[in-house]
Amino acid sequence: MISMAHVAEWKKDTVASLEDIIKNNKTVAVVRVDMIPGRQLSILRHQLRDHIHFKVAKKSLIKIALENQKDNKADVEALGDMLEGQA
Repeated sequence: MISMAHVAEWKKDTVASLEDIIKNNKTVAVVRVDMIPGRQLSILRHQLRDHIHFKVAKKSLIKIALENQKDNKADVEALGDMLEGQA
């Protein structure tokens, strides 16, 4: 019998949210923000609030969402190959 690993509900919610963003927006970008100081990131988020949807997530969850949406959006899976940083 194969045992399925338990996945935290917040991770499932994050992946679902990311998939929704990928599916419902014309343009999707992935940006590394771990080297941006918190104050600057806060200012950027505030200034861009009316223009972009800004979502911070773990790299592994982003990769799962991109993989799950590869059939709905051309070349979106390739974004996952470009992710760098901590695992």
